[in-house]
Amino acid sequence: TDRSIYKKFAEETGIKVRLIEAAGISLIERLKREGKNSEADLILLVDAARITNAAKAGLLQRIDSSNLEENVPYFTHRTYQLKPGISGLAQVMNGYDENIEGVRRKIAWDYAYALSLSSFSSWYRTEMSILVKTIKVVFMGKGK
Repeated sequence: TDRSIYKKFAEETGIKVRLIEAAGISLIERLKREGKNSEADLILLVDAARITNAAKAGLLQRIDSSNLEENVPYFTHRTYQLKPGISGLAQVMNGYDENIEGVRRKIAWDYAYALSLSSFSSWYRTEMSILVKTIKVVFMGKGK
């Protein structure tokens, strides 16, 4: 579970994780009210609508990681000109990143998706595969 991951992180780093959960848009509204006085270091959003709302509210910022940029070629160009969606080929094929190698695999899947855009039939097959895999993850709990 997420809580066990946070607990392990706290044990390994000595950094306490204070988790605040909220339904709907209330978390984004809270962060907007708190502004620069917010104690939040990180916000986890799981759907495209909330991510869009957080972006419009100016709550998101670019992640600059010299470690990723040095070890994962083209990391900063990962989704260049590709619109984000509810799911994606990299997410359903690779699951969560646990290390640099996972990030590399995800970028490879992103490029595979970009290549599928070369023809309608290739794009359609890829989209249907993503849809089926997403449904399995969401409704059946079968995912990486």
